[in-house]
Amino acid sequence: MQADPDQLHILKEILDEYYSFTGLKVNFHKSALIPINMNPDEASLLALEIGCITATLPFPYLSLPMGITKPSIKNMSPLIDRVERRLTAIASFLSYEIGWSL
Repeated sequence: MQADPDQLHILKEILDEYYSFTGLKVNFHKSALIPINMNPDEASLLALEIGCITATLPFPYLSLPMGITKPSIKNMSPLIDRVERRLTAIASFLSYEIGWSL
């Protein structure tokens, strides 16, 4: 969305209405505003208005860096390592043949 305080207030109202209907509330203290192509001071003021912090790209999400560019193999290595460890742990179960008779 654009860096407009009015739009930010409308978004916060929408999230508050969502909370009133579903009971799922956004924890703004754990949230971050990530400015793209805007003045950092202006971004800090907007973040202060809704009660969150400002952050920069890339930011971690599920231990992976999220940004505006395609991730490199180096960036994906934590995920690849976790998948390899899990596959190694269950590999012995994959080789068993189960005989089913009717």
